[in-house]
Amino acid sequence: MTGNSNNTKARKHAVIAGAGVAGLTAALALANKGFKVTLCERTGVFSEVGAGLQLSPNVTRLLNRLGVLEALFTRATVTKAIALLSAKTGETLLSLSTTAISQTDTAPFLAVHRADLQAVLVAKALETTDISIRTGLTFQSVSDLNGKVEVSFLHGEEPHRVEADVLIGADGVWSTVRSAVPGHSDTRHSGYTAWRATVPVTDALPDAFRNLCANWTVGAFLSPGAHLVAYPLRNGSLLNLVLVTPGTDSTHGWDNSVDLAVLAQTLEQFEPLLRDCLASVTNWRSWPLHGCPPEGAWTSGRVALAGDAAHAMTPFAAQGACMAIEDAIALANCLAKVDDVPTALAAYETVRKPRVTKVIARGKFNRFAYHVSGPAAFARNAVFALRGQKLMSELDWLYRFDAGSV
Repeated sequence: MTGNSNNTKARKHAVIAGAGVAGLTAALALANKGFKVTLCERTGVFSEVGAGLQLSPNVTRLLNRLGVLEALFTRATVTKAIALLSAKTGETLLSLSTTAISQTDTAPFLAVHRADLQAVLVAKALETTDISIRTGLTFQSVSDLNGKVEVSFLHGEEPHRVEADVLIGADGVWSTVRSAVPGHSDTRHSGYTAWRATVPVTDALPDAFRNLCANWTVGAFLSPGAHLVAYPLRNGSLLNLVLVTPGTDSTHGWDNSVDLAVLAQTLEQFEPLLRDCLASVTNWRSWPLHGCPPEGAWTSGRVALAGDAAHAMTPFAAQGACMAIEDAIALANCLAKVDDVPTALAAYETVRKPRVTKVIARGKFNRFAYHVSGPAAFARNAVFALRGQKLMSELDWLYRFDAGSV
């Protein structure tokens, strides 16, 4: 049995709305701290959604402590380098080895399909006695109840209520739990759209893509106003593609059909072999990129937001899932160390906001650097050539951070 159930004090009960990365990680972390956890998911089944994501050492060390990293290795790709390339020529502008800060067995850089990460977390949660997973529950409201909270859900058309010590809203960028936190930030469209696809790794891929896969490298192809990120998934059998372009579509949904004419306009800037390969991909899906500024409130009384529900961010720093995992660990630590729940949640918000704000600022810097043109692009490339591998050590604050020690 996971957790410390021998305490003479009554064990606290946490209800988590949302069984994505943040919710599942929070459930496991809280169970390890001796909490009883009820994890509620709106959908009826856990389906394969999303695409690839990057997990850097700041969170793989946390997943290792939760006991899921070994299972993740069988589904993931260990990233050995990060390369920035010209989309127009395919030339490598900067290549950064990750070996200096990656501990392959306990804190690696990984590239993984979101569905594979979710599957590993779900499997661990299902074998954890202190976690109860309930599906098909849609959050409705939360109210105070004599020092606890009563959380109301709908199961189909039937009301379902759960009494607990704390409610954690881990229900994503369009969170409904967010409405229970006065002063929260609202989501807003970023002005960008992500075009996502995966393709099999074959000899038919252009050399630039096959080289990324052969060398276990994450590559970002830079062009004015847009960029493409490509990296191998599932031990090199798939290539994940994410093309970020300006976009005005603010549809509330991750998985939309695409207008290939718009895609073709962006690809005009790309090296011909890359352009032809990308144009031939038939499974592109469109994901409008929304954000939720971190300045708003994340907590109120016995309610807390985590991950995208608190601070959804665009993917320019490749840290969205990572910040959700860090949130979950820090939140569990605060609740375990501070007996009074509202005080613990306030402490969580205090320690996490500066970190998340700094990561979002880094993402904004990356967006600028990736999308510049003309003289600014020449200056960027000169900095890449001058600084080289030293640029990786300047990110120690990001990758060496340990949310478990906060």
